[in-house]
Amino acid sequence: MHGRTMMGVRPEHTVKELAQLGGLAVGANCGNNLEDKIVAVTAMRSAAPEVTLIAKPNAGLPRVEGIGEAFYDVTPEVMAGYALKFAAQRVKMFGGCCGSTPPSITAVKAALQDFEPPALEAVLAENLATHTNGDSDQAQKRRNARRRERI
Repeated sequence: MHGRTMMGVRPEHTVKELAQLGGLAVGANCGNNLEDKIVAVTAMRSAAPEVTLIAKPNAGLPRVEGIGEAFYDVTPEVMAGYALKFAAQRVKMFGGCCGSTPPSITAVKAALQDFEPPALEAVLAENLATHTNGDSDQAQKRRNARRRERI
């Protein structure tokens, strides 16, 4: 993902555009790994604080063993741990995609059962303090210079 959707769009731009179009909820689904999805959701939360967010990550990339048998490396415990990270971003709907199993969903349910989400203001302050969109200042300066050259 490298901070972009499969179509090359940044999650923060996607959420703003879809919100302007009247989308009821926006989210992240499937992908290479759970970390990419939490980065995307964090960027979306920061860019559009009031939008209802959804997360439906997969259990990693499949490994094929034997004849057509796929295995996923993310355990139910790891999925449950990430569910808490998504919940901390005030994700309203959480599910599982490829490789998720009934034990994964059971572990997620147990982890979230007594979870109390932090206040939105606290989430935004934490995101501001710790979140980067994957760009260095130098990369942003190079992009801005290229844009000025085209004008």
